[in-house]
Amino acid sequence: MKRPEPKALKGQYPLAEMDVKAFTGLPNLRSFFMDAEYSDGGGERQQGQAIIRAEPGRWCLTLKEPTTCQMMYLSAPNWAELLKLADGLLGSPDAPWATDTWAVAKKPKGAKK
Repeated sequence: MKRPEPKALKGQYPLAEMDVKAFTGLPNLRSFFMDAEYSDGGGERQQGQAIIRAEPGRWCLTLKEPTTCQMMYLSAPNWAELLKLADGLLGSPDAPWATDTWAVAKKPKGAKK
């Protein structure tokens, strides 16, 4: 299968190389990390960010949406379940996004929220 080219936005490409195999079966996670614009025509977006932690008895993942200053905290007993949970919630209108107060405080004045 031919690997798709990164989607350009005003001549810019994602900073990280796309690895299609790493996101097999996880289309929402792939979009979260790689899309440079919102699918609904909502304009440009910074690629998503993640913080991964291994804690006693569980894996934890904090997903950050820098453009909108939102974050979501997830945990699961194993890595596979965590990825499946994250992908499912990223595709859900009921995802438990919360305001990222640190990102709001660091966002330049006059920037889109």
